[in-house]
Amino acid sequence: MISIQKEVIMKGKMIIVLILVFSTTISQAQKKKVYIPPDWKTKTHSFFSSELQIDCTFMGRLNTVLDSIISKQNDSKSWHHFHIKFEKKDTLNYDIEISLWDIPAKNSIGFYKHNEYLYWFGVDIPPDFILGEKNIKRFSYKDPFPGPYDPPFWFFTYNRQTGRIEVKERHCFE
Repeated sequence: MISIQKEVIMKGKMIIVLILVFSTTISQAQKKKVYIPPDWKTKTHSFFSSELQIDCTFMGRLNTVLDSIISKQNDSKSWHHFHIKFEKKDTLNYDIEISLWDIPAKNSIGFYKHNEYLYWFGVDIPPDFILGEKNIKRFSYKDPFPGPYDPPFWFFTYNRQTGRIEVKERHCFE
């Protein structure tokens, strides 16, 4: 009976020693692991861009097409910058890619302001499309939040001779 009691006491002491060793090991490991949060301080950037005088017939037709699409989307209300890229197919036809963002386009050749939107143009603009430049304005923007960023976008075709703008492809969530 005494030997059984000694055995139980010995096992109890071993369990206590193991618990102490295990707890000190865990606390040491936790001290070594220091969580460093990512540096998400946004930087503000500034640039200058020219306000362009654009063919009003084209802009009127483009606004008509875009208004019908955008009015159906609730998530685009806070975004006010259209980024427009032209790709020449032949002398009369162009493919147009338009995306809606919440930051200005510093790599554009200029912008056109209509209502509350700014249209930012890429370099392959059809001839006689830009009628002149008004003045230069300064724009500021902050680095976008890191992570998935999926703005609405559309693809159109534009015929210079007829002036028609047709929807070629819409963003997947329309």
